[in-house]
Amino acid sequence: MDPRLTARRNLVVLCALGLRVSNLQIDQALAAAGLAEVAHLPCRALSSGQRRRVALARLRLLLGRADLWLLDEPFAGLDSAAIQALEELLGCHVDAGGAVVFSSHHRNHARVAQVLELGNGG
Repeated sequence: MDPRLTARRNLVVLCALGLRVSNLQIDQALAAAGLAEVAHLPCRALSSGQRRRVALARLRLLLGRADLWLLDEPFAGLDSAAIQALEELLGCHVDAGGAVVFSSHHRNHARVAQVLELGNGG
C-alpha cells in the first residue's frame, strides 16, 4: 500500500495490475471495510486500524475468486468493528463453499470450525 495514495486509489492501482474489478466493486469493498467516508484521504492520514481496513478491502478484491484463503494474523491491529467485518467476510466465503486457514493470537472468533492450538514449545 502506498501511503501517498488515497485508500480508493490504492485499490484502483491494484486492479490496474490485472485484476478485473469494477469501480462499483472497489466502492463496495471500501464500504464493507467501513472506509466509505475516508476513501478520499491519503493512507498516511489514516489510523493504523483504518490502514488495516484498506488491507481488508484489498483482501476482499484479491481473494474473492480463490477457494482457499491462507491468512497470517488477519485480525492483528484491527478494532472491534473491523474484526466483526472480517469475521463476516470469512463467514460468507465459507458459506459459499470456500475454506479459510488463518493464524491468530486471539481466541474468540465467530464461526471457527476447528482450532489447532500450538503450545509454546516447552
